[in-house]
Amino acid sequence: MNRRIEFLILLLIIIFPLYFQSNETIYKNNTKFHQYLQIYGNIISTNYQNEKQIIFLDSEFYEMDIFNITLLREGNIEIGDTIQIMGRYTLNYSPFKYVALENWMDIGDYPEDFHTIPTFVNNFTYYRNITLDPSRFDINETYYGKIMLKLLDIETSFVYSRQNTSNQEIYITESKVNYTILEKWPENILSTKMTNITFNLFNRNNYNFKFSDSYVNFLLYAPNNTIVQNETLLTTVNGDVNVLLKTNSCKSGGNYTLKLFTHGTEFYKPTNHTIILPVYNESAIFNVSISENEKYVSVPYDPMSLVLTANLKFDSDIIWNSSFSSGVFIKKDNITYESNLTVPYFENTYIIDIWANPFGTNSTLNRKINLTVITRPIDISLSIKKILFSNKIKITAKIVDNLTYHPIVNDEIFNFYVFSNSSWFFVGNSKSINGEVSLTKKISKSISDGKILIKIENYNSSIYSNISSYKEIFLTELSVLTVSEINIFNFFPLLFKLQTINGTDISNETVEIFINGFKIVNFKTKPNVVNFLLFLAPAYETVLNFLIIYKGNDKNLNSYFFFQLNIKSDIVIKALGNCGFFISIFISAIFTFLYLKNRKSHNLSKLKIRNDD
Repeated sequence: MNRRIEFLILLLIIIFPLYFQSNETIYKNNTKFHQYLQIYGNIISTNYQNEKQIIFLDSEFYEMDIFNITLLREGNIEIGDTIQIMGRYTLNYSPFKYVALENWMDIGDYPEDFHTIPTFVNNFTYYRNITLDPSRFDINETYYGKIMLKLLDIETSFVYSRQNTSNQEIYITESKVNYTILEKWPENILSTKMTNITFNLFNRNNYNFKFSDSYVNFLLYAPNNTIVQNETLLTTVNGDVNVLLKTNSCKSGGNYTLKLFTHGTEFYKPTNHTIILPVYNESAIFNVSISENEKYVSVPYDPMSLVLTANLKFDSDIIWNSSFSSGVFIKKDNITYESNLTVPYFENTYIIDIWANPFGTNSTLNRKINLTVITRPIDISLSIKKILFSNKIKITAKIVDNLTYHPIVNDEIFNFYVFSNSSWFFVGNSKSINGEVSLTKKISKSISDGKILIKIENYNSSIYSNISSYKEIFLTELSVLTVSEINIFNFFPLLFKLQTINGTDISNETVEIFINGFKIVNFKTKPNVVNFLLFLAPAYETVLNFLIIYKGNDKNLNSYFFFQLNIKSDIVIKALGNCGFFISIFISAIFTFLYLKNRKSHNLSKLKIRNDD
């Protein structure tokens, strides 16, 4: 029994140093090993090196090998760029006995992450893109591709590893800086505005790597190439920098030039960029016009219209306003806006205010345009008529719109004047009704030249143009010679002349003759003669009321003559009167015709004149 105990003690003394030495070599300098062994309850406080040491697996481990590693780029590569690494390997093992530890493929000695390559594969080719992150890599260092395979034996806690590196090497160099504009306000720059721009600066190979806490110089050149601004600013940790540009230094506008200069840093070369900033002349980009600069007043029967036009390069809301109306412009094409306008109803010079708010300019533009509205032309047709059986005249004027020939519809006031003794005298006014105005006045007894001169004009109208219309008309009279009584069934003559008051014959004018209210005949006057009619008295006693009427014309006033003829009895004729009256009329008409045909003209210089005045 003692011999057996002694033999076991001797065996442990021989085996233990060998076991300790083997584990110390395998696990030396391993900083990640503890966390993996915690899963299995085995914590080994030891370190191991990533050496090219191969620990052969037992018969239960199938295969673990790396064939080749290739970098698809080599030489100088900028920081922030991406490089692809390719490796071909085999990794087959029993998952019930081994645990995969640091299986990775990367550039350099320390991986970005672990367990990134597939396991349980045979002769597998694996690709991976590696971004040269400034936080992981150093400038001017040499790097290579590497694959590391590590397995943990669950029972023995042995770690078995394979690693391989690429033959190609890369050298990381500085990158250049790129930029993007995060915000520019206003978006469209007008010549009166400064411009606020926020830039974000970053690695030109990768937007996620920012040009942080570094200086940027801004140089702004006016359109005439003079420097108007030179400013150096520091970017934020996110690579942002904001600058307020003096683009309002040139009032006429034009193309400003902005130059960005970034200073060199550990990872970035000095870089410059040039940006062209168009600046628009505020006084020139917005123009307004009107289809006609002079328009007639609108009236209900003729609403006059015109078009307001605005030219603006930018999208915008454009409105107009005035004392008579307002409206909105509608966009017609890239630069043209239009709005319809109804001309006001009164004469005046109106100011139209036009306002635009161009999108993206942070500006409000205002233009003013004058609209001159003039009164409408009219035409006055004036007529003068004497009221029959009176000493009054009626003056009537019809007024039409010369643009439409429509009777004016407004209640316009018109003044009437009479010319006398080399002067015009106001005689009254009247309001138009449906395009007609009239006035009734007595004929003055002071008229000596036998004519009346009338003037009519509109009074202070804001709709129709001021116009005067004149009318001259002559007074007329009928000169009649006849008898006052006659026996029944006798012929009697009727002699008359139609003249103006100053003695001028009026010929070729129709005179109407009435007896007891019934029109007997229409007679046309002849020039330079006494007009003669022969009548046959009736066969009974009566009183005949004669009325001779001249209706007048456009140049002459009307006139009339009234007289009575007493018919006396005659015993012989009276007997025949009742049955022969109409026969007598017929026969007298025939004789009258023959008599007038053969009778020579003679003057009535001694004829007695009678009239109603």
